[in-house]
Amino acid sequence: MHALNKFLENWKTRSCVEGAFLTGSAVTAYFSAHSDIDVYIVLSSRARWRERGNMVLDGVLIEYFANPTTQIRKYFEEDFRKNRRTMARMLVMGKIIFDRHGVIARLRKEAEKWMGRKFGKLSRASLEAAKYGMWDELENLKDLYAQKALNFELLYHKLLVQVLEWYAKFLRSEIPPISKLVKFFTDEEFRREYRYEEFPDKRFAEIFISCLRAGSREEKMSCARKLVSYTLGKMHGFEINGWRLRSKV
Repeated sequence: MHALNKFLENWKTRSCVEGAFLTGSAVTAYFSAHSDIDVYIVLSSRARWRERGNMVLDGVLIEYFANPTTQIRKYFEEDFRKNRRTMARMLVMGKIIFDRHGVIARLRKEAEKWMGRKFGKLSRASLEAAKYGMWDELENLKDLYAQKALNFELLYHKLLVQVLEWYAKFLRSEIPPISKLVKFFTDEEFRREYRYEEFPDKRFAEIFISCLRAGSREEKMSCARKLVSYTLGKMHGFEINGWRLRSKV
């Protein structure tokens, strides 16, 4: 970690810096030759700025984030409203490099509480909008399939992601970024390392993975129908005839 120590030399001289911690794949068993080093700089609450950047030192790419404690706490709340625990996860997974006044240790305790909180239920309006959105996107995909359109594949994968996101919110479950989805569904060790709970519906996970493996357009179209039909059934069903949604303005 010579490159990281060199990078931090300048930050350690600043009075507004409370500490720093290493996070991301560098603190897991999933660090590879293609991984960068993620480091988080914690600024004091007096700081009125934040910064994000990248720097290559000794051939090593370092991605850094610098935020005051007030902003970190805002991220806890913002993430949670989106059914995520990104900031909290970085802190509980992170390896503290230095912590001048114990600020990072206190933030980590707060992060542990956020990790344990349960997400709220979808409102009736959000649930109905989600179900209609699935049905509508599947109809669009059917249309592209019939046309043998070039953008069929694009919409197919977009639909998979949307169905997963909507269903995860319905289940009050957290999901990782797209780049980590397969490991999330299939690798128990990955979930343990990154502090993710197993997805509540194993059958959905199986169908989703089969959709990723589908080869021909025929297979993809069949799998999309199956995934949407299964998910709508689990979300209390859907019927387009007579569907309506009234909500407050």
